[in-house]
Amino acid sequence: MPGGYTHVTLVQLAIEDALHHQDDLLHTDAKRALGKWKKFCIVGAISPDYPYLDILDKHSADWADVIHKGNALSLLRRGAAKIRDMADSNVRQKCMAWLFGFASHIAADGTIHPVVNLKVGPYEQNKTAHRSCEMSQDVYAHSKLNMGMLDFNRQISTNVNDSSDEEDEDQMDADIAALWTEILMDVYNDPSLQLQPPKVHDWHRAMRLMMKIGESGDHLFAFARHVAANQGLV
Repeated sequence: MPGGYTHVTLVQLAIEDALHHQDDLLHTDAKRALGKWKKFCIVGAISPDYPYLDILDKHSADWADVIHKGNALSLLRRGAAKIRDMADSNVRQKCMAWLFGFASHIAADGTIHPVVNLKVGPYEQNKTAHRSCEMSQDVYAHSKLNMGMLDFNRQISTNVNDSSDEEDEDQMDADIAALWTEILMDVYNDPSLQLQPPKVHDWHRAMRLMMKIGESGDHLFAFARHVAANQGLV
């Protein structure tokens, strides 16, 4: 899979292209969503990896695993259907921006993961090699933004913080949390999966903490799935 920095870079390039170079690509509501709520699109691009960061709860990684291993398109379709019915334009556009980012993560994984598999073999038997490839992608992707590492870390941290609930910065925005929780429960409702209820706010808190550490340094650091891997969770 691509690393966290790669996902952030790809979604920023996609936003730029959609808003400024592809006039007929998006309808007006979608353009407004990306223009006004860009930070939620960026956060959406790393949201599928959020559960991996909650290393204090061994069940959280199970959610990230099921998202990455199957039914991700069903998750996107369910999210789009719910967003379509939202009457409040601000809530609808905010959730749309987040889902766009989430979709970019799924698209990037589906594109890059097969290439990495061909290069180093299946993930389960070659975890170290996969993580090495992912971090190499991060270094290459970051070079495309012409931005210092410290600034990039701070930018990601700011977007994560700004997607917090207005009343409690350790909780995710209430509208995003409600949508995310609902579509997860709708799509992954098979009892055989043995999933615990999703703890979106705990995942957000863990991500905030990780980025707070990252913004204090001027180098790429391992976050998202790498953290869980280092803890022996995946």
